[in-house]
Amino acid sequence: MNNTAYFMTINDIDTLEYLIKVLNSSLIDWYYRTLSVQLGEKAVRMFSLYVLKLPIPNFINSELQKQIVATDHNNPKLELLIRKLYDV
Repeated sequence: MNNTAYFMTINDIDTLEYLIKVLNSSLIDWYYRTLSVQLGEKAVRMFSLYVLKLPIPNFINSELQKQIVATDHNNPKLELLIRKLYDV
């Protein structure tokens, strides 16, 4: 892999689902764009220096996190739940 490709291994499906939904949220997208190097209008560079600074709350199986895992990716409620996770 080049320096802009990353992978991680996660054995728990709920943790994986939680992480995917949080990382794909508009809130994290906005945060990362303010933190990282821009490539034109729509692209960003995913350097580990910036990725490691993403504030992802640990998955502790709280009620809110369970709701995030259970909510479909296309459900508008998902963005609201993720904002609640960050208290914004």
